[in-house]
Amino acid sequence: MGVALSIITRSTTSAQAWVKLEVAYANRSNTRKLGLLDSLTNVSLEDKSVADYMHGIKNILDNLELIGHPIDDGATVMHTLDGLGSTYMPLASCLSH
Repeated sequence: MGVALSIITRSTTSAQAWVKLEVAYANRSNTRKLGLLDSLTNVSLEDKSVADYMHGIKNILDNLELIGHPIDDGATVMHTLDGLGSTYMPLASCLSH
């Protein structure tokens, strides 16, 4: 509440306060969205278990949805397959065609 209060302290109307909050938090949301999209693009199986890998992807997708930027199923599948690595390349190739 302290941060929000400092943003709206000099507002003289509720409408002005809402506009200030929207501007302040929209910038944070865009930064968060870009960070999560970067994480999704760069996620890889590496030496994780498949379960941990999938949990990590689900966590990123859940966070994107929470901030109002859900990813469609097709993009989810592509990001998931891209991060599997060469061991799973035959599987990824079959599923992406």
